[in-house]
Amino acid sequence: MLGLLMVFTGMQQAIVISDVTKMYGTDTLGLGMIGYIMMCYGTSQLAMLLVIEKLQKRLKPVVFVLKGFLVTQGLLLVLYIWEPRSDSVYSILGFMSLWGAVDAVWQSQVQGILVSSATRKEPAVICYRVCQGLGLCIVFFSAIALSLLYKVCLIGGTLVLGVIGYLVMEVSNNPVTPQENRAFDV
Repeated sequence: MLGLLMVFTGMQQAIVISDVTKMYGTDTLGLGMIGYIMMCYGTSQLAMLLVIEKLQKRLKPVVFVLKGFLVTQGLLLVLYIWEPRSDSVYSILGFMSLWGAVDAVWQSQVQGILVSSATRKEPAVICYRVCQGLGLCIVFFSAIALSLLYKVCLIGGTLVLGVIGYLVMEVSNNPVTPQENRAFDV
């Protein structure tokens, strides 16, 4: 059930590496800003990983997955709609910071869920990295024939199906048991 989410993490990274840096970095701000854009991405990712590490003891993974789902779908929508100008440097850097933060959510949660549910951890992590690489390849090779709209739809659809699969897995692994019958219940 986690297979689509594992592939999605690679797809999400590929769209950032290829389309976001090209559209907002090279085309809008110039080649010299790519380093700063990626520094915002990486720094935000690190900061979010530290926050998640502290919050993970208090919150279940489903909370992070659902919030990551909503933020990622919003970022994909903004990616398709927004056409920044060359004077919107801070907006672009903030946008990239959000991508880095949401990437940290997906990286930590998918790998954490996979490792916690696997009997053998090393092969599970290897499988995760292979699926992630597959997602990267899908987006990079789809750039040959697909426009940005179709790639955004492909990634968004993969995310929706992956989250549905995860929720099904979560419900089947943690069934809710009914409480005792109360007196006077009909």
